[in-house]
Amino acid sequence: MNYKHFFLTVVSLVAITSCEKDKFDSTELQSQTVVEQTTNSKLQYVTVTDSGVLKDLNKLGFNITDFPVVEILNRADLNNGYILEGDLFVSKKQIESKLEKLTKEATNNTGNSAKRVGLFDGLLSVATCESVRNIRVKLDFEFSTRLQKRVDDLQAIAEERALTATEQQLLTETESRLLVARAVRFHIRRSIRQINRVENSFLNFELVVNRNEPADVNVELSDGIVINGTDLSRFAAVTSLPDDDGNINPLFIVNIPMARTFDPISFRNLLTHELLHTVGFAHVDNGFDFSIGIEGTPSTPNPRSIMHAALNPNLRITRSDRTAITEVFGTDNPNNICDLPRRVAITGTDPI
Repeated sequence: MNYKHFFLTVVSLVAITSCEKDKFDSTELQSQTVVEQTTNSKLQYVTVTDSGVLKDLNKLGFNITDFPVVEILNRADLNNGYILEGDLFVSKKQIESKLEKLTKEATNNTGNSAKRVGLFDGLLSVATCESVRNIRVKLDFEFSTRLQKRVDDLQAIAEERALTATEQQLLTETESRLLVARAVRFHIRRSIRQINRVENSFLNFELVVNRNEPADVNVELSDGIVINGTDLSRFAAVTSLPDDDGNINPLFIVNIPMARTFDPISFRNLLTHELLHTVGFAHVDNGFDFSIGIEGTPSTPNPRSIMHAALNPNLRITRSDRTAITEVFGTDNPNNICDLPRRVAITGTDPI
């Protein structure tokens, strides 16, 4: 027997086995990384059950019956407030400020006890006259790239071994979301055009096409929302009304659904709805007791308004929506928001 040959054969087998093990370990590490990155990229919501918080929000008129109050767990920049009525992020500081103002009004008996009519919510401030003339909106340029890399990584794993059920599901979902993500720019352009086409209004949005340009509103795309550990498969969004000084909040997060649940009309209406939130319009069907209504808009909530909280495919900018926009931002309206005394009256804020 040739022991030398035998020794070389054994060494070769050990080397091959070691190489295969390294390859296997590398593949498993890659898989683990992809799964972890996907999990971490999803917004993690948890329902708020604190009775004191819920009582305060109910006192301010937020609808806490039809929509759960939630907090975001995995975003340090958003842990200082709550998501209300499905899509409105309101900071704890804003809530405390309005509670203080409400208490003061009740003490002085100067509050407006009439129910709010029409579209505009006077609880938080409306955007300033100057800021709404050219609102720059920037879309998340990197989102599709991140999704494509995830697809590539999973396909690379599939070339080495059969994907697990979890990996295969993740690949299918990511490929599906990627199709929708690539269409977002088209739909947000259509939403912007719909708002800009309202006649006799100086409210104007512009989509930023250069990633290095500054923006007033940053549209961040998310590939998943998890509420109390359960994935939310439908599309959803989070925006914020302007602050008390009328500054536009750049927050705008859109959950990208999978292609099989994607309805382009509903999605476009969602984007329009959220863009109008950024300048101050709130839900027409909320319960604020001390806000100022807009002349010419319905005295009861219009279920077809683009600002109705329960979005459906039939919602669009209605005649009353256009009236509200031109009443607040109208070029031919001498009492538009550019008139500071009127702005103070509508928003309940002190003069700047």
